[in-house]
Amino acid sequence: MLSITGSPDYVNTDAVDLQITADDDSGAAGVEMCVAAAAGGCAGAGGWGPVASRFSFGLGGTDGLKTAYVYLRDQAGNAAPPLTASVVRDTQPPAASVAIAGAPSYVASQAVTLAITALDGNAPANRALNSGVLLM
Repeated sequence: MLSITGSPDYVNTDAVDLQITADDDSGAAGVEMCVAAAAGGCAGAGGWGPVASRFSFGLGGTDGLKTAYVYLRDQAGNAAPPLTASVVRDTQPPAASVAIAGAPSYVASQAVTLAITALDGNAPANRALNSGVLLM
């Protein structure tokens, strides 16, 4: 089993801690693991080592969806399909704006409608807040 500590959907850090659980008929001592940032990243002989219950996984320098691939194999070389865990790295604050709807220079009433927009480029979809009414 593979999970990201705390099970977050979004993080603003450079790395996350992975929690890995592995076992084999020969016991966990007979299992090796390899962690990669891309599918098929452990195809070569390098990068394999003993299973660690926790492992820091670097998310790279750019924001966006990041997936950790953990490959496990036993002493006989039998490899399991990769375990995966994903998180969105988001280090940028949302952009927001507020304006009086219609941009009038003057108003004759005590109530105006505000156009409020907040966008986050790393959210599943950019979301705009609903406009609200402000009483003065």
